[in-house]
Amino acid sequence: MTAKASQPNLTLTAIRHKIPVYSWLALFLAMGLLGFASFQIQSTSSITFDETFYLNAGVRTVASGTLDPAICDCGVAPLPIIICYLPPLLLSRNEYRHEAWVGHENDPQLIILPRRLNTLLVGMPLLIVIWLWLGTKCGPAGASLGVLMTAASPTIQAHAALATTDLSFTLFGLLGILALAHYLEQPTWSRLGILAIAMAACLSAKYSGVFLFPVAGLMFLGRALRDQNVPPTNETSTNVPETSATPTIETSTEKSPLSSSISRRSQGWWPVVRQTFVTYTLLLLLVIPLWWAFHGFSFTGPLKNVPLEVTPPDSPWVEILGRGPWADWIMDQAHRRWKRPAPIAGVLFQYLHNKTGHTAFLIGETSLTGWRTYFPCTIGFKSTPSELILITLLLLGTIFLRLAGCISWSQLDFSRRCLWLSFAVLAALLLFARINIGHRYVLILYPLFIMLGIDTIFMIYHSFIVRFPNTSGTSKAEWPRVIFTLIGSLLLAMQLWSSWSIQPHPLSYFNGLCGGPEQGGRLLLDSNIDWGQDLPTLQKLLASEDSSKVALQYFGTALPTAYGIHADPTKALRRPLEDYELLAISVTHLGGLYVFGNDPYQKFRTWQPEARAGYSINLYRLDTPERKAAFAQAIQEHEKARAEYLLKQ
Repeated sequence: MTAKASQPNLTLTAIRHKIPVYSWLALFLAMGLLGFASFQIQSTSSITFDETFYLNAGVRTVASGTLDPAICDCGVAPLPIIICYLPPLLLSRNEYRHEAWVGHENDPQLIILPRRLNTLLVGMPLLIVIWLWLGTKCGPAGASLGVLMTAASPTIQAHAALATTDLSFTLFGLLGILALAHYLEQPTWSRLGILAIAMAACLSAKYSGVFLFPVAGLMFLGRALRDQNVPPTNETSTNVPETSATPTIETSTEKSPLSSSISRRSQGWWPVVRQTFVTYTLLLLLVIPLWWAFHGFSFTGPLKNVPLEVTPPDSPWVEILGRGPWADWIMDQAHRRWKRPAPIAGVLFQYLHNKTGHTAFLIGETSLTGWRTYFPCTIGFKSTPSELILITLLLLGTIFLRLAGCISWSQLDFSRRCLWLSFAVLAALLLFARINIGHRYVLILYPLFIMLGIDTIFMIYHSFIVRFPNTSGTSKAEWPRVIFTLIGSLLLAMQLWSSWSIQPHPLSYFNGLCGGPEQGGRLLLDSNIDWGQDLPTLQKLLASEDSSKVALQYFGTALPTAYGIHADPTKALRRPLEDYELLAISVTHLGGLYVFGNDPYQKFRTWQPEARAGYSINLYRLDTPERKAAFAQAIQEHEKARAEYLLKQ
């Protein structure tokens, strides 16, 4: 007899009555931990590269009274800006900002409230969603372990503290996945509406939310196949659509082989295709206008940017329509008459960006189109030991349960299927992505790792209880409970240690297996370690220095002067080169990324820095002839390359 791999699911109503006090305390402790860590990070972090754009776009939106077209034109989905930036900006008066990527002196004050709102309105709900799901699947112990591990994750903490789009996408992506499962459990019009709203919100948080479309299509197909194989019942409901695309009840998965065989022979594939097509079409008809509604039904300009006469052969318009009278007429009208809805502009930018690529860095190499191994490497480098163990247990544990006959795809409920399928689709999209510029792109995978990993651990635990009863013959053996309690406690203790050891710089976290954050700049750059966030720490280090003799090579959009730093930027040095005594350089530029010249600062990588501002800015004392010569050579190469670039422009 096959062992049942998991506990019966609790309903959300039952959670209030059945989950003990310690699990509620774990939730509140996790929320307090995330809030405290976020406050520490916010108080020591300058405005980051992307936050500058979001803040400026929010100011422009408030000043103009309409959604800033630059938001979607730059491929940014607007919902995080609407949630976190617009409320505080509506309460303050700011002049219209013409440059979207340039920082201002009052940015340190303006960014405080958007960051706090991101923590409260995005970070805290994410914890609650994870806690509720694990509570229904694994009980109070699993919910407690999962919510505390999530709150103590340096990756989650870093993005809960910063007002960026990545954690919003994680929250709304997870809600979209669970809304899909909620609909599939009992398809009704109301649940279809909830699913459409959740998907539209996910797409409006980040355009990567398109992953939900293949997930929904495949799950609809699976549901239609299951319905075809289940004998029909006489039960009906009045609150659902009459189409077979939205079944009226949740039918039993138990069926006789004979009735299933008869059903398959008599119905064939057409009902399956029809049900899937109708349901998917209904969903699209709901999602698309809701998606545009989250953009304020705004436009960003002509549907086609350039006139027909100057359309290049490799234009997406030509690739899709080809050339001919009708194609030329459509392209001409698209430029002169038709306007471009804001969501279309955002998706188009992301498509072209991914097609072109973006300069990326991985273990000393650069590439415009990235590597298939990039995101697996970022997970390996930037996950905590607990998270790596949990990922390993998830993969190996699933294989064990499958080989032992404890689980199969048909035995999983819809929420587990949706989570697993979403994980597979996201992994495939990430492996083939040509934009390899940050670990933050895999942020949504971490709740999936934690939820599915802990769920797998509890499946194994209950399998052991059934298979290895104690000497009294009961099914409540003590040794599996002791072992799994120790495993959970060890995972949580290691996670808390990882979180504590990196504070208040979790954005730069690298695990000890790859050398820690001190060696992170040799492995990954950009937002993996350096997003322009460490100016406050740099200001403290430079407090005892003569700022007029400090040269600053800074990667970021924040104004150093807004944080009390008056060093000379390397592109505008006011002294002879030999007069400078200290060089402060962001590790992104130190690694040769996004800097004019052919890796001009490479020689500095062979020397130990005098000090570090966090882990993103190194300080080098220019106190030897060799270092002064290396500095002069770097500046000369930098200036020459910059001048050549300006001439080309």
